[in-house]
Amino acid sequence: KREGRLAWNYAKQLLKDRKMKPKEIREHLAEINEEAIIYDNLEEALVGIGHRFGMQGIAIYDLDKVFKCLEKELGPDITDEEVIEYFDYNVIGTWAGEHTPMFIETF
Repeated sequence: KREGRLAWNYAKQLLKDRKMKPKEIREHLAEINEEAIIYDNLEEALVGIGHRFGMQGIAIYDLDKVFKCLEKELGPDITDEEVIEYFDYNVIGTWAGEHTPMFIETF
């Protein structure tokens, strides 16, 4: 395993001038952190890998895309409030330690 600064330099070189698809992000994340939590049903919302000092990379999801995935999964009759409740309880409310994904808002 690559750790610390070496991992960051490795990742920068590997990803330089490259736009990755969710499947590629998943594969790369599995290489650098096999314990990272990845939600199968949210693959379309997987947009990157987060790095924190002294810790392994984690999955980063786009919050808007997450809600679109959940709306699609839960069906056409689902209300916005039900999607938010599902997300709060089943996704963001599931803490799995340092390998838990991060959800970002884009502006």
